[in-house]
Amino acid sequence: MLGALSLAAWIFRCRALGWVGGALVAGVFLHLALDTPLGGVLWLYPLSKHSFSWYEVPATRSWWVWSFVLHWSFLSELAICAAAAVVLARRRMRGRAASRCAAPTG
Repeated sequence: MLGALSLAAWIFRCRALGWVGGALVAGVFLHLALDTPLGGVLWLYPLSKHSFSWYEVPATRSWWVWSFVLHWSFLSELAICAAAAVVLARRRMRGRAASRCAAPTG
């Protein structure tokens, strides 16, 4: 997919497609990096099937999702979501303030 986006960006000389490809790759690696502490990631696959993780979440509940939600590490995920919500809210407030101050057109 990244190769197709890069080729399309080069053919159509569209920088936006290049940015989309870069964001795609960054998102994939961010997802893998955030899964490494608890989820376990096969960073060396296919050379090795060793799963890298820092901590193991014990199966304390019958449904595995509750074991993750009730683990102390889930607070870090909530903090990331809260930080993203704060950034989004600030950007929207800035956008509204800028639109109020803009001179009317027409």
